[in-house]
Amino acid sequence: MTLANVLVDAPRPPRTEKCTSAPADSVKQQARALGAAQSRQAEADAVTVAGDAMVRRGVPLLRLILSAAALLIIYLDPSEPDRNIRLTYATLAAYTAYSFILFIAASFYNRALPKGAAHWVDLAWHTLLVSESSGTNSLFFFFYFFDILVASFRGGAREGLRMTGAAAILFTAVGLLFSPSSHFEANRLLMRPIYLGVLGYMIASFGELELRLRRRVDLLKEVTVLSNPRFGVHQTITSALEKIRRFYDADACLLIIDGDVSVEHCLYQARREEVNRSGAPESCAPEMAAMLLSPPFSHAMLVEQRRWQWRRAPFVYIEDATTQRKLHKLPAGADIVLSALDAPEAVGRLYVTGRQRAFDLSDLEFLSHAINATLRVTDNVRLVDSLASHAAEHERHRIARGIHDTVIQPFIGLQIGLRAIVHRMDDKIYQPGYDIMRLVWLIDDEVGRLRQYVTSLKVEREARIELMPAIRRFTREFGHVTGIDVEVSGPDLAVGARVGAELFEMTTEALSNIRRHTTSHRATIVVEQSAETIVLRIENDTLDPDTAPFDPRSLAEHAEALGGKIDVHCTRETTALVISIPL
Repeated sequence: MTLANVLVDAPRPPRTEKCTSAPADSVKQQARALGAAQSRQAEADAVTVAGDAMVRRGVPLLRLILSAAALLIIYLDPSEPDRNIRLTYATLAAYTAYSFILFIAASFYNRALPKGAAHWVDLAWHTLLVSESSGTNSLFFFFYFFDILVASFRGGAREGLRMTGAAAILFTAVGLLFSPSSHFEANRLLMRPIYLGVLGYMIASFGELELRLRRRVDLLKEVTVLSNPRFGVHQTITSALEKIRRFYDADACLLIIDGDVSVEHCLYQARREEVNRSGAPESCAPEMAAMLLSPPFSHAMLVEQRRWQWRRAPFVYIEDATTQRKLHKLPAGADIVLSALDAPEAVGRLYVTGRQRAFDLSDLEFLSHAINATLRVTDNVRLVDSLASHAAEHERHRIARGIHDTVIQPFIGLQIGLRAIVHRMDDKIYQPGYDIMRLVWLIDDEVGRLRQYVTSLKVEREARIELMPAIRRFTREFGHVTGIDVEVSGPDLAVGARVGAELFEMTTEALSNIRRHTTSHRATIVVEQSAETIVLRIENDTLDPDTAPFDPRSLAEHAEALGGKIDVHCTRETTALVISIPL
C-alpha cells in the first residue's frame, strides 16, 4: 500500500420573429453541440485525446514518407538489396502502397487500424524486408526504431519495451536464419540488438514520460473545469478527489481541511468501493484530525510496505518543502512518493493510498499542483455562490423598492385624497365630482405604471435606454394630472439599463413626493453628466418656509444601491434634491 501526503492551501413569437431569430437559434444549437462535444472529449481516454492529431494523421504520414524514401533510395543506389531483388522491390512497393492507403484513410475518412495493432503490423513488414535483403547488414534495420517510437509514444514504456524486445529477438533470428554465409557479420549480429535494446529502453522511457505528462495535463484540466457551480464547494472537492483516485487507480483519497464555524475539521473521501459517494464532508474527530495533521506542515511524507529478506517493513521518504532537503533518502526502485507544498498558509493535508508502484518521485510536486488547482476552483465556486446570493438579495431589495414606489405610495396618496373628500362632504356647497374624477385619473395613471413595472419584471431589459425622452414624457403626463409645471433640461443620454431604470424611478418618486408633501406649483429637473458621474437635480419652489426638512429614505436606498449619494439643499425659496450616481 502506498501513502502520498500533500500539504495544501487549503409564450410563441410571431412568424416574422421566428425568421428573425433563426440565426440566433442556430448559433445556440451550435454552441450546445460544441459544449457536448467538449464534454465527451473531457470524458474520453486522456492519452487518446491528447495525441489524437499525431496518432491519426502524423504517424501515417511519417510511415508513408519512410517507405517512399526507402523505395527511392534503393532505386537510386541499387547496391542494396543484393539478393532477392525482385521480391524485395515488390515487398517494399506493397508496403509503400499499404502506407499510402492508411494515410488516405486517416486523412480523408478518419479511419485507422486499432491503436495497439498498427505498430505490430509494421514490425512484421520490417522483419520481412530485413529477411529478404542482407540480413544483419540490411538497410531496413533502422525501420525498427520507427516501430519502437510509435509503440512507446502510443502505449508508454511497457508497450515500448515489448516492441524493443520483439524487434531485437526477430532481428537476431532473421540474422541467423536468412543471412547469406558470405555476408554474415557476427559483430553486427551482436551489436545491433544491443543498440536496439539500449536506444529502445531510452525511447520507451521518454514515451512513458510524455504520456504521463499528457495524462497529468488532462487531470489538471478536469479538476480546474468548473462543471456546475450550483453543486457547491463540497461536491467540487469530492469530484476532484475521485478524479485523482481514478488517475492513480488508488484505493482511497482523503483530504482533511479546516472546517467552518460548526465543524473544526472536514474530512473528504473518495474510495474505490464508494464511487457514487455524496459530496458532503464528514466531521473529523479531534483525535483523528490530530493524528492526520501531526506531521509538520513543512514535511511531505511517503510510506510504502516493502519486502526485505522475507519480511515486510515500512519504507519512508520525507522531503522538507521549506528547505528542499531530503530527510530520508529513498533508494532507487522504491515505489512510494511523497509531495510537499511550500505554502504560507497550509490548512489541510491530502492522503492517497493505493497499490505498489503506482507513484514515482515526480508525483510529489504534481499532487501539490493538482490539489492547489482544486482549491482555487473551490474559491471560484464560493465567489459564484456569493455573487448569486448577493444578486438575489439585491434583486429582492430592488423589487421591494419598486413595489413601495409603484403600489404603496400611490395607495397612500389615494387614501389621503379620499379622506380629504370625506372631510369636505359636510360642506353642502362642496361638489365632490371633480375631485373624484381627479382621483380616478390618478388611479388610472398609477395602474398604468404598475402594469409597466410588472411587465419590466417579466421581460429582459434592454442594454441601454433613452433616459431624457422617458423623463419628458412622464413629466408631461404628471403636469396634466397634477397641475404642477415641470421643466426638464439636460442632454439626451443613453445610459445602461439598470442605471437608467433606477434614475427614472427616482425621478418619478421625487415628483410624487413634491405632489404629496408640498404645495409647490413648479418643479425643475436638471440632468448633468461628467466623465465619472451622472447628477440628477430635482428642485421645487417653497411656498411655506416653515415646512419641516424632508428625509428621502427610499430615494437614498435607490442611490446607495448604485453606489451613489443624495444631498438635500433647502433655502427659503427652494428645496433641491441632488442625486449623484457614479459611472
